[in-house]
Amino acid sequence: PQISHTGLPELGTTYHVEMSYGLESSIAVLVSGLSNTTHNGTSLPTLLPGTSNCDLLVAADALDAVMTTPNGTANAPITVPNTSSMIGLQAYHQWAVWDPTVNALGIVVSRGATATVGN
Repeated sequence: PQISHTGLPELGTTYHVEMSYGLESSIAVLVSGLSNTTHNGTSLPTLLPGTSNCDLLVAADALDAVMTTPNGTANAPITVPNTSSMIGLQAYHQWAVWDPTVNALGIVVSRGATATVGN
């Protein structure tokens, strides 16, 4: 799967983290976090068990499950509060898609992406 976005992570707006090239009509999870170096004491990236090359790249602080379309796309809106202290905050995102044909875990992941909150 490929990760992309529409909109910008600016105060008081909503941007959309999108995925393409996922399994059609499947379950996708947007993994979002405030770190791309550690999660619960574990260094990132970390290899997902049951896979040979699927790394978790972002802290799993928030999970958003959505269904992929018949074209294998997904979309998750992220609303940025209108709070000036959030300027410069970095959020990290990665898609995980259920695909039972790819490995023992049945999960394939996208690359990671960084969103930096602006004004």
